[in-house]
Amino acid sequence: MSLLFADSFDGVIAGGAKWDNWHTSNEIHSNYGRNGTKGMLVTGSSLAPIVAIKALDPVTNRVTVGAWVYCENPSGGPGTFDEVFRLDSGSGTVVVTWGESLTRFRLSGTGLATQEIGAAGTGQRLTWIFLELMWEPGVAVEVRANGTSLFSGTPGGSGTPNVFQIRRQSLRWRVEDLYILDSSGSHQNDFLGPIKIINLKPDGAGNRTELDPEPAGNNWERVSDGDDATYVEGDPGDGDLYTFDDLSGSEDVLGVVQYFRAFDSEGGAITGRAIARVDGTEYDGDDVVLPGSVATHVQPWDVSPDTGQPWTPAEVDGAEFGVEFA
Repeated sequence: MSLLFADSFDGVIAGGAKWDNWHTSNEIHSNYGRNGTKGMLVTGSSLAPIVAIKALDPVTNRVTVGAWVYCENPSGGPGTFDEVFRLDSGSGTVVVTWGESLTRFRLSGTGLATQEIGAAGTGQRLTWIFLELMWEPGVAVEVRANGTSLFSGTPGGSGTPNVFQIRRQSLRWRVEDLYILDSSGSHQNDFLGPIKIINLKPDGAGNRTELDPEPAGNNWERVSDGDDATYVEGDPGDGDLYTFDDLSGSEDVLGVVQYFRAFDSEGGAITGRAIARVDGTEYDGDDVVLPGSVATHVQPWDVSPDTGQPWTPAEVDGAEFGVEFA
């Protein structure tokens, strides 16, 4: 599996901080989640239909996106710009949205006839549905709801999907636990099916505490409050590791996605990277040349770096995660 992006809308880094474009009227609140957790209410307007955009850099031409979705409108067809999932490749597009029938989804895109898909009830309004879209331009497209295939076929277009969008015109819907992945790797590189994303945040100091907190205090507290005004800083070679909340259950772990916000205040092209400590051994994530202003960076750990196999709940609970400058 190659996880490209994940957002439950319930984490320390929330809202537009993870996205490349974010409509300011989007609402994140526990009223919009499934089980008391936070979800996003898609609002926006017909004058500015783009709700959220995420640029993608997949290794393969096949990309899959999935999320829990819930349409609040018991009646009314979709507007031109109501797009629950939209993937673009530069030479093609595929879109899934709510159907006119009120009980099915609608599919459209390059080389595809605009059509309602699946049996009645598979796109039911006022119901949480786990919607997934797989697209490889010119090769394959498939849409699933709650793990059941609604449509599969051969689309038009070409190239690599490089942009994911949510767009809205007239309907209102909720989104929670969204993932995007490509088909590289050998673990979980296809539809994940109905999932939940559990947000874990630092809860203590780990094996390294080398960065300086601002303001003074515990390093782990400065990076766990979601406030850019509190932070840690350091020079090349310095790093921190933190312990994290434990998982709340024993379900299979499909992957770990680590987010951190960082920038280079000196303009010296400093490199940063996520680091993980598993079973006493430290592992480096991908190097990132830090920009001159604060930005969000993502490090997928598709499998345990210690074993090369899927994470176990015990490994996640015992692991430390952090960041290092180079």
